[in-house]
Amino acid sequence: VTATGNYTAGNSKIIYKAQRSGGAVAGDWSYDDGTTDMSLGTSTSHSFSLKTGNTRALTINSSQNATFAATSSALTVIARDNLFVDAGQLYIGADDSSTDNTFRQVVNTGAGSFTLQKRISGTFTDVLSFNNSNNATIAGGLVLGTPSNGNLVNKLTIASGTVGDGIFLTGIGTTAGMGTGNYKAIDFQYSNTDASFQSAIRFVVADSTAHGGQIEFFTDNSSGTNTKALTLNKSQNATFAGNVNLGTAKILNFSGTSFQILHDGSNGLINNSTGDIKIQNSATDKDIIFKVKDGASNVEVMRIDGSSSNVGIGNTSPNYKLSVSGGIEAGGKITYTKSAGSLNTTGYAVAGITALPNGNGFSCGFTFTCFGGAGKYQKLVYSCYNSVGTWNAKKVIDEGTNDLDVAASANGSTITFTFKARSSSQSFTPRVTVEAAGIGINSTYA
Repeated sequence: VTATGNYTAGNSKIIYKAQRSGGAVAGDWSYDDGTTDMSLGTSTSHSFSLKTGNTRALTINSSQNATFAATSSALTVIARDNLFVDAGQLYIGADDSSTDNTFRQVVNTGAGSFTLQKRISGTFTDVLSFNNSNNATIAGGLVLGTPSNGNLVNKLTIASGTVGDGIFLTGIGTTAGMGTGNYKAIDFQYSNTDASFQSAIRFVVADSTAHGGQIEFFTDNSSGTNTKALTLNKSQNATFAGNVNLGTAKILNFSGTSFQILHDGSNGLINNSTGDIKIQNSATDKDIIFKVKDGASNVEVMRIDGSSSNVGIGNTSPNYKLSVSGGIEAGGKITYTKSAGSLNTTGYAVAGITALPNGNGFSCGFTFTCFGGAGKYQKLVYSCYNSVGTWNAKKVIDEGTNDLDVAASANGSTITFTFKARSSSQSFTPRVTVEAAGIGINSTYA
């Protein structure tokens, strides 16, 4: 142990020095006049400790790192701001203050976490925490300052890698393309200064059109302006500005029901396993129309008239409960009507039988009911049979005024029936109703 005398201006002076024999381990208490401070510690590359109760409470190693002893007792080392260690955690701030709404920081180096606490009703409570995965937990809401009328000044910015800043929470006011109203909005765009490829979600609080409570989704119309794409109103109704495209499953399920609209890869289906399926047009006196794609054209095949409740097949203005333009088949009988403004003795084909080379033993029949001329009428019935591929037509009834006729062609592999006048042309739009049943009916005339 050594101690020496007075210092000289600007120099250090050892006041007290202790060392192990040989000087390999040494420490001193010194005064540095250049900095006018006192120092206490080791002068060799060894640790220095402070003890209480003959136990090391604080150890500073040769790399100037400090370690507090694991103890439940707090060690106050800073008079202005409390700094203490408890159960392996470092607390910065008030410890047990009697004043609520004070804050302190908690660092757990072992768990790799950081927490900001607030004293509420006498107890410190976590308000913001960061864990070792860099995730943050906020106990309350996140407020971003005074609303800035839609500008991206007061904002929450979430970095998106090399692309730039991606999400902005804007205040009440106006955002490009979204109109003026009382709402909050989230803007998504390339960066704070580049509005390319932007989109947005607007939360309507209230406005003059009573849209309060609805959520609106906007997308960029490629000119830097947001255009409304989807609206969810306060009645839970959704309105799409464009098409709704389903994913690869192509199934639309209605929750709580057995109803589906789907596409199985080849066909579109409406599927319901419980209850009825209803198709309803609630517009007053408006029709329900069914169309198909016939070649390159969309063709109407059926219409339910909204003003009369009549059904038309091939008829756009049905006058009866069922109005059909063209032939129909019901119960095995085919029925249709042909007409022309006038009828001469040559006439025109109105029915026929197709070829059946292996049709031996088959049969069919036709009833022709004719009206026209000045009160003319004729009814003709043909009974036809196929013998070894040859059709034979037998006229079994021919009654009326004998001014109208339906003639069969010669027996053969096919037969044609011609509607004509017998001796002189007939006017007043002569017509013939054809009723046919059996095998080989030529459907092209219907």
